Amino acid sequence: MGSKEIHSWLQFVLPFLFVAFFCIIVIHGPCKPSTPFLSFFY
Repeated sequence: MGSKEIHSWLQFVLPFLFVAFFCIIVIHGPCKPSTPFLSFFY
């Protein structure tokens, strides 16, 4: 796996992770998440 493949992979995955993380913050807001998976991010 060359550096070019890694760079294109990051360009594809990072925006998706950012949107997913943003949605989690918007959905839960200031409330504390009830699931241990989401509490890992806080």
